Amino acid sequence: MPGGAVANGESPAQAALRECQEETGLPAHLLVLGGSQTQQHPDWSYTTFVAQAPSDRTWDHLTPADAESVALAWTPLEPRGNRATWRTPRPAQAWADTPVLPALAAVWDQLASLLPPPHV
Repeated sequence: MPGGAVANGESPAQAALRECQEETGLPAHLLVLGGSQTQQHPDWSYTTFVAQAPSDRTWDHLTPADAESVALAWTPLEPRGNRATWRTPRPAQAWADTPVLPALAAVWDQLASLLPPPHV
């Protein structure tokens, strides 16, 4: 997942859009931000947003736009009742062991609950 630090004068939402564009090449103005989830730590926090990207084959196969990512892939959604969820990844055991860090895996279902209902 693209991400990074909030720059001076930026909101977490602005930082998320900027980081996404920097790391994926997906133009920030094409994304529609949805809900967010914040992990609060004693001296810092990490806010994750869900966003909707355009349904356009142009963006089906993203490649990393900088050295911060080794690979990018869309995570498929699956219906669960009247909500959508992502396939749950296994937590990474080390930095090189993808797909997701343990802290993100811990809130995966909370993030999925922020998504709009899936279209059938």
